[in-house]
Amino acid sequence: MTQSGTGYASDPAESIEVISSLKWRLSLAALLLTLIGGAALVALLASGCADPPRAPRLKIELTSVEGLATTDGRTIVGSLRAVSFPITLEVTAASNSASAAWGLWLYAEDGRHVFRVWGDGYWSMAQDGGWQPFIHIMPGENALYLHIEPNGSATFRINDEIAWTGSLPLHLLEWGVIRPPYSAIDWNDIRLFTN
Repeated sequence: MTQSGTGYASDPAESIEVISSLKWRLSLAALLLTLIGGAALVALLASGCADPPRAPRLKIELTSVEGLATTDGRTIVGSLRAVSFPITLEVTAASNSASAAWGLWLYAEDGRHVFRVWGDGYWSMAQDGGWQPFIHIMPGENALYLHIEPNGSATFRINDEIAWTGSLPLHLLEWGVIRPPYSAIDWNDIRLFTN
């Protein structure tokens, strides 16, 4: 009987070759450029470069709807007749109930445009419902953002995430917030930015 060997190769010897100074300098330069680029990116993001567009001037800022006219659960915040575009509306509020729909509305010559959120993860821009799921809606506090450009193109965001893009009429008359009649809404910010 003959015995055959396993044929395993011996471990390769460790390299004791020194890296050339050119390769070492190039490696250090690549590492340094990566660190500088990362720091620059963090600084740009912290300064707001990735934030959604916002009209330049703050015109209205409220933290409550007390004293404002309310009809059918709609509170009138202000007129938009003399406002120049672009327009940015921001509303941040917390609801004590997941079954309370709240939001913002615009009134134009062609009718009312409504943007609402429901605390259980749905939103709508239809007068009579048409609820759609949106995973970025939180059970408590949510931030709504509507930006309208001078050509009427609009973007609606919920908690900084785009929920809808489309167009809105340029002949806007007034705007406000929607609050459910039997649920408490804690309004944190109601703001209008214009040009």
